[in-house]
Amino acid sequence: MKLRLLVEFDPEAKRWSAVFPELPGCASAGDTEEEAIANAKEALVLWFEPAPVKLSKGAKLLELAVPRAAAIQFATAKKSSECCENTVSFWSARLAVIRKGVMPMGGR
Repeated sequence: MKLRLLVEFDPEAKRWSAVFPELPGCASAGDTEEEAIANAKEALVLWFEPAPVKLSKGAKLLELAVPRAAAIQFATAKKSSECCENTVSFWSARLAVIRKGVMPMGGR
């Protein structure tokens, strides 16, 4: 799966910004274009990092593989105010299955 990275120089801040348009909040910056891109790669890894999930008694945490097309649609849907923060956090963490296949239980 490839993601687009928008890189541009901000003359006011005199720094480079790097933003993944399809991943809200996944952005970085740097003093050089190369540094901004390197920092963006780190931000991307952190964006997909699984979040801790507290389970109530009798609850199960299942890992599902998400088809690529559905993953892109979901990433775009995250911009909607209808998504609650916990659901977004849970599912965005699970999108890492795209990169690794099915993850073991516990998200690692």
